[in-house]
Formats: sequence, C-alpha cells, structure tokens
Amino acid sequence: MKENYRVLIKVKIVPNASKNEISGWDSDFLKIRINAPPIDGKANKALISYLSKLCGVSKNGISIIRGEKSRQKTIAFTSLEHSEVLGKIGMDHGQDGKELQETQKGGV
Repeated sequence: MKENYRVLIKVKIVPNASKNEISGWDSDFLKIRINAPPIDGKANKALISYLSKLCGVSKNGISIIRGEKSRQKTIAFTSLEHSEVLGKIGMDHGQDGKELQETQKGGV
C-alpha cells in the first residue's frame, strides 16, 4: 500500500496572465502564470484549480499553507509523492529536488 506523503512546493505566482501555465524555475520557486486577478482570492482559487487538473488530483488534495496574500506561496500536495508531482507538472528533469520537499503527512 502506498504511504501518505505531503509534498511541499514553493511557487511564485504571476496573476493576470493571458493563460494558466508553468513558466519554469525562478531561483527556488516554480513560476506559475495564472489568468485570474489577485483580488478576493481569485488567483489562489485559480492556482488550486489549475494544479488540480494538471496533477489529476482533487482540489482537496492541494492547499496553500503559506503566502495566501503573497505572490510567493508554499503549496502542499497531500496525495502525491515527490516524483509524481515533478512528473505531472513536467519538471522531472534538470532539477536537484531542493524546490520540492517530501515529508510524512502532517509534518510541515
């Protein structure tokens, strides 16, 4: 049986983009362009929805644990492992893994 892991990823959001897309790595952050404004949590909701579709998990399996009112955020995946997240976002090559942290569920 698969163990429950929590994967943490640091992201830098660019709101009001023409489309939702991953732009690559910017220092320690995965840069994600979101086509929603940073007003009333719309960009956060769009981010969760985009990552949910991209990774094939429910929205409940993804949460913003740090930076809700900032462009720099820490996102937690509760139902995927480290390698699954990298593979699903298309960033499974050329990175040393320091941007993603894998911890036992509940340990943030």
